[in-house]
Amino acid sequence: MAQVGVPESLATIEADLLKPGGIFALESVEVLGESMLAMANRLTSLRDVVANSVGHGDGDYLVFSDGVTERRITFRE
Repeated sequence: MAQVGVPESLATIEADLLKPGGIFALESVEVLGESMLAMANRLTSLRDVVANSVGHGDGDYLVFSDGVTERRITFRE
């Protein structure tokens, strides 16, 4: 069923990304006793997040700015 105001081309792309086996596939999981949708291919622990960040080296991880000054934190940091 099409959503009101969503162009058909965008709805098609979204459906393709979210379908089973798609890069952003969703699945029903239980979290703290409640059923909810979550990404099927998600990282499930902070350890996994850290391990996967190693390959990004000096690439920007976080960028903070107040409009005047800027602070960058890299994956390596």
